[in-house]
Amino acid sequence: MSHREDLTISEDGQFTAEKPRGVEFTTLNEYERDSNMLLFTGVSYLGAGLSAGIVGIFQGILNVKPKQNFKAKINTILSTAGPITSRGANTTASTVFTFGMIKRLIYSAYDIHEEGTICSTIAGFTVGLLYSAPKGIVRSSLGGVVGATIGFLSALGTRDVVDK
Repeated sequence: MSHREDLTISEDGQFTAEKPRGVEFTTLNEYERDSNMLLFTGVSYLGAGLSAGIVGIFQGILNVKPKQNFKAKINTILSTAGPITSRGANTTASTVFTFGMIKRLIYSAYDIHEEGTICSTIAGFTVGLLYSAPKGIVRSSLGGVVGATIGFLSALGTRDVVDK
């Protein structure tokens, strides 16, 4: 499609341009669900990696023996901080991603607003239940209640006001 086909001249001599077919334009203020879910997952991964890294460094400092040389001390600190950092960051990011996917599933199946309190509470309960499921029914139900509380509190911080 050339540029000449996109431009039309009206009877009063004004040029008007038609939007090209097959291209979707969005404004910057328009709400995009996909980018928010990816943003929340990425930010939670980075934040949890930073905080778990700090915890791992402090635990590594506590594990250092006084008679070690400098290189061995650094090795002990990094060997302790690495697994703690990766475990914390991966667990947090996968939990946030699962929370977002369950919210999207509830929205698609039942047409409940994705950022509303009901959807977030149900998704939080489901994530808490699944996360602590291998630990038994009592701990799993307690994890569901904690997850529902966190989901409800996360819905209170959204910027949308929803009637549904």
